[in-house]
Amino acid sequence: MTIEGFARECDLGVKTIKKNILRIKGVTVTNGEVIIPEGSRYSYNLGNSKLNTRERKLHALLKATNNYRYIDNEMLGISSDSFSTMINELIQAGLLIENGSSNPYGANKYDVSMSYSDYSRKEIMKKLKDIAKLGGAFVGTYFSSQV
Repeated sequence: MTIEGFARECDLGVKTIKKNILRIKGVTVTNGEVIIPEGSRYSYNLGNSKLNTRERKLHALLKATNNYRYIDNEMLGISSDSFSTMINELIQAGLLIENGSSNPYGANKYDVSMSYSDYSRKEIMKKLKDIAKLGGAFVGTYFSSQV
């Protein structure tokens, strides 16, 4: 993908992308040629988000994905295993779906589901609160029932 194409996809200026090119996960620069992997996303701005609860981390993950922005476990301050668990919990709750991308970085392989837009903010926050309370038990129970 070209820088210009990536900028259009991210709805950002080319100058912004060029200035921050090395912050985009998976980008390689060889002999001045920039290679941006398909399915890449521009980094989500967490700003001054207080990610002091699991619910808030789930919300940030969902919001970044909804805005088609990059987010990963390091940005959320959690382990890669916890990040995978959160992704699986959001999939099981019907809020995330796989998008067919082979881009392995962060949550690039996921989009919000069509049903996401059917929920009000209040309903989404309730779902996230329920997921946060259940933690890994939610996913563990689901996967053990699938065997």
